Amino acid sequence: MIYRQDNRFEASFNPDRCAEAVHDTGRGVGFHQCSRKWKVKDAEGNRWCAQHDPAIVAEKRDAQEKARQDKNQREAEWRLRTSVAAARLGLTAQLHWQPFAHEYVDAVVISLTDFEQLAERIKE
Repeated sequence: MIYRQDNRFEASFNPDRCAEAVHDTGRGVGFHQCSRKWKVKDAEGNRWCAQHDPAIVAEKRDAQEKARQDKNQREAEWRLRTSVAAARLGLTAQLHWQPFAHEYVDAVVISLTDFEQLAERIKE
């Protein structure tokens, strides 16, 4: 956001500094102009410091979004693997404690195999 003077109590725009409007510290809701000297000038003539350069900000935002998506993908795969493992453990315990439940367990094992194949397709 480009800084502009909203009222007579705020400092006027200084062209030797970065054009970014920075949030004031404290309890107020005001903004002030970034105190750094400008280093990059964009096509519209706005001057930015290295921290507030829109191109660099966009690159950082994209990298953070990609990292967030990768993390969510890894967590989803982990949840899928652990749910299949937990289901298998539950079936093993059921077979151990209820020896006459073989016909039901066979049907569930077949569906778990289908579930694992579906999980492999999702990963691709």
